[in-house]
Amino acid sequence: MSITATPPEQAAIGEASGASAPPVALAVPPVAVPGVPGASHELPSLDGLRSVARIAILSGHMFHGKNHTPNAIFNRIGDFGVCVFFGISGYLITTVLWKDARRNGRINLARFYFRRTLRIFPPFYAYLAVVAIGGVVGLWTIPASARWWPAVLFVGNVVNTNDWLVGHAWSLALEEQYYLAWPIAFAYFIRRRGKVAGVQMGTKIVIGTLCVLPLVRVAVFAATRSGALVTGLMFDFVAAGSGMALLQETDFFERQRAALAVRFGRALPYTGLLALLLHLVFAGSHRWMFAVDVVFSTTAEAVLLAIFLGWATRHPEHWMGRVLNVRPLRIVGIASYSLYLYQQLFFEEAAPFHLPVPVGLALLCGCAAVSYWLVEAPSLRFRIWAERWIWPPNRGANQQRSELSS
Repeated sequence: MSITATPPEQAAIGEASGASAPPVALAVPPVAVPGVPGASHELPSLDGLRSVARIAILSGHMFHGKNHTPNAIFNRIGDFGVCVFFGISGYLITTVLWKDARRNGRINLARFYFRRTLRIFPPFYAYLAVVAIGGVVGLWTIPASARWWPAVLFVGNVVNTNDWLVGHAWSLALEEQYYLAWPIAFAYFIRRRGKVAGVQMGTKIVIGTLCVLPLVRVAVFAATRSGALVTGLMFDFVAAGSGMALLQETDFFERQRAALAVRFGRALPYTGLLALLLHLVFAGSHRWMFAVDVVFSTTAEAVLLAIFLGWATRHPEHWMGRVLNVRPLRIVGIASYSLYLYQQLFFEEAAPFHLPVPVGLALLCGCAAVSYWLVEAPSLRFRIWAERWIWPPNRGANQQRSELSS
């Protein structure tokens, strides 16, 4: 299954999820969010994973379209980086929702969507404005057949934009659609059944979704013969990430924690690598590979990656955790959204600028830095201020450190 872009990922929350789970013993200090005083990222390993995934995706873009074996491998590794971002998003957002339910007894959907809007919309629409202005002044050509409305309305995963410069919005569209459905459903379960039963019901829904999605992809491909459309329905990774965040809150997980550690403790750190191996083997263009990927491999990769995410956030003391929590990687992870937005300008044959890789990377980092400091950080600062005004924190609650939790 071919993938060419990745969605932005949201900031990590200030504490591990779960009412019954023991707190994570943080082996790394929180990383302050540049340009946003008082805010920090504290959930271990996720920012580092974002950074590694971003590097993988950029390497895939650099070698995309080149058919000999080494480049094809880099291309597939880049594709897998997209899957990592999807998994992180599902895990993190569900953790944020559960944290809200645990603290307040319910999920404040208005606040959740307020946060999402100020996190996603300003940098994204600023990027669209930059692309439009660049087309007007002649920096690049916008195809006559281009359709921007799928990107603007976040349906680019099912409707082609016909424009490379906004085509990567398909992955953002997939996540936004997930954010429209899952938080509402989970909030409903919590409200009607209570926190414990709500988590159990949510876990069952996620498992059912993972079972149904392969059948949906088969049906869609049989009806349309469109591999791109099948890729656009790849909700497995966000669903599996959500499922892992919920599973960690169940009584079953708590009862079996020690037994699982004894039986599979040494294998758990390598589930992410196993997911990558499956992707390298089956995410190909041959018909039989595509069939296995659609029916089995995508879901299996999603589950393995979710297991790794659950493990990585709770074991920052492991050598993998120490690598993922190196400060430079975590800082790059924080800036991953702006890097995601502007990567289209500099890489692959369809990009408007064909530059040596070091020059392209330098310019990409410059554009991302300008986007972060002029758009992303100010919108996050405004979000913190507006949240405190609209939803004043409970007296005595220390919420400052988790202001960027979603």
